Amino acid sequence: MATYSALVTVFVACFTVSIADVNQGPLNQAELVGDDVVLQCLSSSNGTERVQFRDPKGSIISDGSFLAPGNENYFRYALDADFDNGVYILTLRNASLTDAGRYSCIDINELPNPVSKFAEVVIIASNPVCTTTIPTNNVVNLDQYYTAECLVEFQSSPGIIPSMLWTGSGSFTQGSTSTNSTRFSGLQFNAELVMDSTAFRCSTFFPEDVFGGENTASNVPTWTYVYSTGLVFIQYSPRDLRYEPVKASYEIGNVITCYADAIPLPSYSWTKLPSGQPINSQDVTLLPSDVGDIVLRCQAINTVGSLDLLVNITVNPITTPTTPTTTTPAPTVPAFAECDDLTGRWEYTHDDGYMSVLCLNVDQNRNGLLGGLLWNDTNESYFSELIGRTRLGYYDEIGFSIIWATNDGVSSFAGECYKCYGEEKLILNALTRRTLGHQYCYDGSTGTMASPSWTLTRKPISFPCSAHAATMEQTIRHSQAKLPATRRRRMANNYQV
Repeated sequence: MATYSALVTVFVACFTVSIADVNQGPLNQAELVGDDVVLQCLSSSNGTERVQFRDPKGSIISDGSFLAPGNENYFRYALDADFDNGVYILTLRNASLTDAGRYSCIDINELPNPVSKFAEVVIIASNPVCTTTIPTNNVVNLDQYYTAECLVEFQSSPGIIPSMLWTGSGSFTQGSTSTNSTRFSGLQFNAELVMDSTAFRCSTFFPEDVFGGENTASNVPTWTYVYSTGLVFIQYSPRDLRYEPVKASYEIGNVITCYADAIPLPSYSWTKLPSGQPINSQDVTLLPSDVGDIVLRCQAINTVGSLDLLVNITVNPITTPTTPTTTTPAPTVPAFAECDDLTGRWEYTHDDGYMSVLCLNVDQNRNGLLGGLLWNDTNESYFSELIGRTRLGYYDEIGFSIIWATNDGVSSFAGECYKCYGEEKLILNALTRRTLGHQYCYDGSTGTMASPSWTLTRKPISFPCSAHAATMEQTIRHSQAKLPATRRRRMANNYQV
């Protein structure tokens, strides 16, 4: 310590007549514990200045090109002094919370009143610690209450506190509290449909208005941290339960279908009252035993909840003809025949019980232009649009392609239809190509997959299929509007034909 004092005395004796100036002091900084803090001071150089760095306690860190050995952090400092250019760079290695505060740079030869240039150094213990009551799969129930919160620990000069701002969709509330060393911010909300496939984010940063002042740096530290809950998916129990068609009275053989709005898609069952006969289907067919005034109950149920609907209808008896009728013999059905038109609904049931539905619409007035959609796993509400053609002049042979809304690539299908004793069958084969592992500039020898043959059976046209192309296009648009792209990718990835 005696050596350092003597050195300072020599500097004072030699340079007290010289006047220099600190043109630019160090900048405000925010660093994590363990990072290095670098402070730079610029002086008008005449080769005689004595620029000093001082710590928040006012203790001298350096004098000119020398580090002060008496400073408590002497062994963690490094100094680069360029007298010729008047550049002084001080580095504090492995910062700790106790290093936070107001640092200064001063040329003590600037007489009679040297001016200090100050900078605030904020030390952050770690990135904010954030938690949420949103489930790990990010699936939340409509109208239920959820929270998310973040806490950051830091040290700084009084009044310098980070801001924490939440953003997201829908209605939510947020609140913050702080001490001289911590900042807490929380978010709470009741799940709304508008929040589906969106995320809540908390941005932690330092606002501009907490820095600045006379001879003090006014820059805002660049450190920021953003926490995200990840995309939230909303599910809800069945609602808007209804049936179709709605008529004044019904006939034997009429089919009544039940519909509901729900995510995940519900399963349906009918019950005939008062007998209690259950029918595990979305459809119920009216039988001769139902003639008269009857009550039906439709129930829609999913993993969130269920909803019931009572239907009071009148079923008319079959009217007996008053005049004899001549029975026309049924035409002879050939063992094998070609299909006349592929327009309609085709179904295939996989070994695991899931179903694929193929909706086709062939425009014979436009050389067999083919449009439609593929509905994989009818427990989901995602549709894949397809486009292709029939063989020119032959409407029983088709080809079409599907671009999957996920990383499964592009599939091309070839099909042929035939009648076996009047029952129509559609045989399909597919070839799929995709890029694996984000490869590029590859020779195309990988990423292809050929499928086995599937035999689909024609079924009566029902949702989402239609004999009119415009109706199916409307179904696709409705599906795409209802489910954001991120959810459609997730659903399409589960099952394919």
